[in-house]
Amino acid sequence: MATPTPGPVTSPVAVKIYADPLHAVEDPFYVHVSKNEEVVWECMQSHQHGHGKCFTIEFPGESPFADKVFQDHGAKTGVAVVPPNDVKLYKYTIKIPGGGTLDPQGGVKG
Repeated sequence: MATPTPGPVTSPVAVKIYADPLHAVEDPFYVHVSKNEEVVWECMQSHQHGHGKCFTIEFPGESPFADKVFQDHGAKTGVAVVPPNDVKLYKYTIKIPGGGTLDPQGGVKG
């Protein structure tokens, strides 16, 4: 089955990354293909954002998005590039400089 061509993003799904203790809110996250949703990664640390100071998000295996790596506050995934009937949860890793690693999950719904 061919992957549908995504339309414009309709609304972001915010995933907030906290450093102390390291956790993500929404875990797992879900984006809806039919709504053309994308994830926006938000750093909740109280520091100047950017330049590798916040976090790196990496999907080490498969990614539901065109890219596998996202870095820093405000990074956007773009819409999912998997079929709407995809029901897998995708593992990803959050790495915070000097703060450890977390392995939450995210998925896609029709």
